[in-house]
Amino acid sequence: MTQATFSTLAINTKLDAVTALLDGGVLELHEGSSDSQEPLARLHFARPAFHEAVSGTARAYPLKAEEAAPREGTARRFVALTTKGQLVLEGSVGTAHADLVLSSVAILVGTRVTISSFTLTEPKR
Repeated sequence: MTQATFSTLAINTKLDAVTALLDGGVLELHEGSSDSQEPLARLHFARPAFHEAVSGTARAYPLKAEEAAPREGTARRFVALTTKGQLVLEGSVGTAHADLVLSSVAILVGTRVTISSFTLTEPKR
């Protein structure tokens, strides 16, 4: 069975719709799979959150840093939420081979947490 392939136009349109949900939203860093604890850090997306998608890739405008992390721990997971707290996407966090790659996953209380760049890519299928 062959699989249909989306055009670049379709992929870019899909990415633009998804990333628009994050305008002014939040990216949270968590220790594990449960959101029952306060996040290790909370960074804020700009309005708009992303540049228009090009060739299946959407690049975020700079995220506002967490100036003083409220908790200490090891970031293993991220969630990206709308301004109303609705989940848009989630993924793994690590120093390599993860959905969100950080220079260090160790978050210390009171430290500034930044993300230098954030992109979403949707491959043609």
